[in-house]
This record gives sequence, C-alpha cells and structure tokens, in this order.
Amino acid sequence: MKKEVLKVSKNKWLEIKNQAEVTEIYINGDIESDIENDGFLEEVWGIKDTNIYPLDIKDALKESENKEVHVHINSYGGDMFAGVAICNMLKNYKGKTVAYVDGLAASAASIIAFGCDEIIIPSNAYLMIHRVSCGIFGNADDFLKQIEVLEKLEDGIANTYEEKAVEGITKEQILNLMKEESWFNGQEAAKYFDVKVDEKANFVNYVSTNQKFKNIPRNILNKINDKKAELEEKERIKLENMKKEIEIELLTGGI
Repeated sequence: MKKEVLKVSKNKWLEIKNQAEVTEIYINGDIESDIENDGFLEEVWGIKDTNIYPLDIKDALKESENKEVHVHINSYGGDMFAGVAICNMLKNYKGKTVAYVDGLAASAASIIAFGCDEIIIPSNAYLMIHRVSCGIFGNADDFLKQIEVLEKLEDGIANTYEEKAVEGITKEQILNLMKEESWFNGQEAAKYFDVKVDEKANFVNYVSTNQKFKNIPRNILNKINDKKAELEEKERIKLENMKKEIEIELLTGGI
C-alpha cells in the first residue's frame, strides 16, 4: 500500500501513515499545549521539537477523512489540558479509533488512549494514571483555592477512565488508583479497564521526557538509564571529535 507523509505543522513534521483503509498516528515524546508550539527550540537552538500538540492531531484527523485511525502511543504524558483536548478530538471523530500502547501511556498520554474506541496493550507495555499536579505561587488562600481546582480536574479525569472501567470498578477506586500513581502492565490494566491484552512485543524504546514520577517500575527505569547512558556516551564522543577538529583548525590557521 502506498504511504505518504503529511505536513501538519510549520515547525515540524508529524509522520502519518495513510493506507487504503487506515491512518496510523504515532505519539512519542511529551504532550504539550499549542501555546508552546512556537518553533523556538528549532529556530534558535536547532533542537528538534519532539513534542506533540493538539492542533497537530486535529490536522491529522482532518486529513484522515473518517477512515479508521490507529493511535500508537509511547509517551510519559505532559500537559493535562492538551491530553484532554486530544482525547475529546478522538472521541468526536466519526471513524473508528484504536489506541495501541506501544511501550508506555502515562499521565496525559493515558488520557489520550482512553479517548479511543478500543485500547490494545501488550502484556509488557505499561499504562500509568496519577493525580493532577501543578506549580503555584501565592498565599494560603491561593493554595486552598488551587486544591479545590485540582480536585475538580481529577474528578473529570476519573470520569474519562471510568467510561472504560470493567464491571465492578467504581469511580472511587479509580480516584484511589490515581492517588497512588498506579502503573499497570497489559494484564494488570485488564483487571480494571476494558482493554485488549496483546502478546509481548519487543519495543519500549527510550523516549525523552520532562515528566517526573515516583513509582516507575524498575525494569522500565533500567531500560531508560541504559539508553540514556548510551546517548550520553555518543554525545560525549561527538563533542570530543568536534573539539579535536577545532584544535586542528587553530593549529593550521584554518580559523
């Protein structure tokens, strides 16, 4: 089948694999608000923007023209409101939507998965749900007000999870799972939510993130640290080679 890449943002390319009957969308990296999509990282620092923005997904869904959409997720999450926005886009999409948890759907990324008609998660992939968090500056009244806001936001997120809860699982239980920052592999997720457990797959690729969690399973943490060390070593070698090249240029009068 013929595949094509669609440009959905002036600042970066989002790869969409359009086939005869199915559109594949890949969500890797952090989920961020459209406000952050200003091109600053690439234009000023030359750093590739790997974030996912709601408007990118909106454009991708529009291009798919109500074909079946498969959303592949490998992300630690990010901005809650951006995740909710993408979740609702998927819910309102007229075609069938299927979420594939390729490695990890954590935090806001899990909200996106629950926006699809169906969720498929291999037994060695992970789903994580937790409480909403934020930064705040102010006095005691400001903090008390923010607590009230956070509780309302958590209630809304719990409603989204509850829509796919298996029989017998209550909203109160889901709120408690969120409070504990709960990590589920495919088989564990199926005890609480209506997900299809697939066979193990060889992925769980390292994905960079700014998110901080307290209960990351040890096997995931080990893979992240190993890959991070590998990338850091490659960067160290690259910098050393650049330094040597500059020194040679200085000695030969090239600079």
